[in-house]
Amino acid sequence: MGMEQKTHFMADKLKCISCGKCVNVCFGMVLFFSEEGCPRIRNFERFGWRGRWRCQHCLAVCLTGAISIFDKKPENSLPLPPSEKSIAFCCISTGEIHFPNDKAAEIAIQTVKEYKRQIKSEIEVIFNVFKDLDYGIYKKLLRTN
Repeated sequence: MGMEQKTHFMADKLKCISCGKCVNVCFGMVLFFSEEGCPRIRNFERFGWRGRWRCQHCLAVCLTGAISIFDKKPENSLPLPPSEKSIAFCCISTGEIHFPNDKAAEIAIQTVKEYKRQIKSEIEVIFNVFKDLDYGIYKKLLRTN
């Protein structure tokens, strides 16, 4: 039995945008990108690498709801409480996976806008960036959008 069956890990190829957040947030390093561009889970011993493989961070950070794990599906997750007025959104990682910074920013902004439109939310989203390069890209894109 493969690791996908044991963990019930699934990435919906139609929803996955290959942003890399799930792979980057995986402290146990059990996720990787397949040739198809979707995350997969590696075969590993019973405790996983670094002893972490049940954290479900991949599910929590997936921008498009493409990931299901341990029979937990994104559509069953709790929405933000109505009292929340703003939320910080970390910049999509571009370093390790060499994803283009400008494309990452475009994906993040469009995904947030689409999600807010779908759920009819007025929540303020603050894009948290770490590099001056990313700050300039986000500033330019948010000005034009």
